[in-house]
Amino acid sequence: MKATLTSLADLGVDRYRGFLARCPDALIYATPEWLSFLERVTGAPPARIIAVVQDDELLAALPLMTTESDGLVVANALPYFGSHGDALIPDCPDAEERLSCLADGLDAAFAELHVAAFNIVVHPTEPKLAKVAERMQWRAWDQRIGQISALVPAATAAAAMDDVLRSCHQKTRNLVRKGMKAGFTLRRSRGDDDWDLLATHHRLGMERINGRFKSRDQFEALRQTFEPHGMCRLYVAERGDVFAGALLLLKHREWIEYFTPVAVEAFRSEQVLSALIAHAMAESAAEGSSRWNWGGTWLTQAGVYHFKQGWGAKDHRYSYLGKIRDTAVEDLTPDQVRELFPFFYVKPLPAPTVSP
Repeated sequence: MKATLTSLADLGVDRYRGFLARCPDALIYATPEWLSFLERVTGAPPARIIAVVQDDELLAALPLMTTESDGLVVANALPYFGSHGDALIPDCPDAEERLSCLADGLDAAFAELHVAAFNIVVHPTEPKLAKVAERMQWRAWDQRIGQISALVPAATAAAAMDDVLRSCHQKTRNLVRKGMKAGFTLRRSRGDDDWDLLATHHRLGMERINGRFKSRDQFEALRQTFEPHGMCRLYVAERGDVFAGALLLLKHREWIEYFTPVAVEAFRSEQVLSALIAHAMAESAAEGSSRWNWGGTWLTQAGVYHFKQGWGAKDHRYSYLGKIRDTAVEDLTPDQVRELFPFFYVKPLPAPTVSP
């Protein structure tokens, strides 16, 4: 049993897909589509795969992306807004041996690629590499609070809505009802104009709170990559013919990823976003999804945390594992890190405190 550094092309996309089908906890971030999307938005070289192969059978894998700037190579599993990149291992009796072999292969890859710093975002509910971090001398140098709501299967969206409201805290339930009574039309969309409005109002909203926003090109790359496969959903709220808000979700297996919420400022107090979220949750449950992943929350983001908690989200704390292998990285200021490696996690930086 040996781990090697290879490419998705050399490993074989169909072979890799077949392997993922045997990994019950694989998230959308492990898919070839997500890896292709990351290549487009980060400008980094194609993902490499740390693969454990025996007798031509793929036993374990981990996608890895690297970038180089100012003479420094940084590796992430995976980059871009906290993409999870934990070990992929099917349920099997020798899972621990496969994990150990994969970790050794990953460490060897860091040396081979002359990596100056690396980061691994472990799985929010089924962390694997955290089990070997101490042996590998990797640091759990950052934390997030994963927040996940359970969706109850239902025959119709109307029936699912009752379960959605039942799972909410009373305050959130009242906000949803306020939004539902505000006269918004809620619909799913594939229209160019709606995607443009999503990008525009997302940027305006993030600029209001001095936050980092996703560019129009990033949204277009996501749309082109995922929409043909039914892996993304755009919900839109309108009053008459006026755009009031939007919600972009990603879908993979039973998981829904809460990706980009938008509330036009003029309609924010009318709870347009609450109405959109509840509507999308109910539709997702009726279509068979069972887990709604709100994404990772910084420990400093009390407002964001309580907003998600109001939807019945349960906490799943997870770590960022990493290590600085070149002391030149230690000398980089936060501004230099953001400028040199805009989509990659290099080392812990000051945390935001913005509210939803």
